[in-house]
Amino acid sequence: MRWHTEHFCCLECDLPLGGQRYVMKGGRPCCCSCFESLYAELCQACGELIGR
Repeated sequence: MRWHTEHFCCLECDLPLGGQRYVMKGGRPCCCSCFESLYAELCQACGELIGR
């Protein structure tokens, strides 16, 4: 998919993502903060986010 820069925002919080790190979720960009709090998996052993 393609977006104008001003429309390239997080699917959850609408944070503009131009030049920022993001994760694709369901074909839409998601900021790392929203992804970690809403979708990231936790380690079964320690409970910390996987990927940190």
